[in-house]
Amino acid sequence: MNEAMRFPLLWVGFGCALGGIAGSFANVCIYRVPRGKSIVLPRSRCPWCHGAIVWYQNIPVISYLVLGGKCAHCQHPISVRYAVVELLMAGLVGVVFARAGGGGSGVVLGVTLTFVLMVISVIDLDWKIIPDVLSLGLFWTALVVSPLNSFLGPSGYDRVLSSGLGAAAGFGSAWLMAEGGRRVFRREALGGGDVKLLAGVGALMGGRGVLTTWFLASIFGTLVFAALKSRRKMNWGAYLPFGPFLAAGAWAHWVWPAFFFRWWGF
Repeated sequence: MNEAMRFPLLWVGFGCALGGIAGSFANVCIYRVPRGKSIVLPRSRCPWCHGAIVWYQNIPVISYLVLGGKCAHCQHPISVRYAVVELLMAGLVGVVFARAGGGGSGVVLGVTLTFVLMVISVIDLDWKIIPDVLSLGLFWTALVVSPLNSFLGPSGYDRVLSSGLGAAAGFGSAWLMAEGGRRVFRREALGGGDVKLLAGVGALMGGRGVLTTWFLASIFGTLVFAALKSRRKMNWGAYLPFGPFLAAGAWAHWVWPAFFFRWWGF
């Protein structure tokens, strides 16, 4: 019997710990990627006093609590979002481990997808862009590993075909939406980053993944807009980044594919 199946709580706990570490690195990418900085060097530093952050000051969530949410050198407040991202990643990766059962390629792809979607979501909220290194990185990685992606079908041929068709469906549907919005409403309905992200989602999860992503993203986006509108924090025509909603829809389909397969009926 697979060790992960014999000790499911340890397996999920390991996933949560790994997710927390991934969340710490996600914070690095969220800060540096849109600024065009290296995600490897230099080592982590306080953006205010530039004091080096040693390893025991960089333990996910725990260090934030121990330091009281302040830099150990200059005592400048650290945004709580750093801890929130680490907590979210820990929980989401824990779910990926729980759903993957005994592990395998599904865990690796699931953790990678969760990481990329988290970084994309926060960057899109902050900068209203989705960097090509993330969207196109997901797209090309999904195509290259498609023969090993059991999510897409039983055989290598089925998987490659499903990946290619899914990428085409994601790109095509998003491009039509973007172009339609530009022509009909004379404004950007969907950004280029969203188009590339959906191509990557399709390459990883096939056409049904694109369909679920669109459906859930539309629901999530509508609910959030309605909530903000009711509180007078957003007006009609205001820009609301769509990347986080696409990310949520794509992640949900990856974690619960059987549910959506039955839902769509094909």
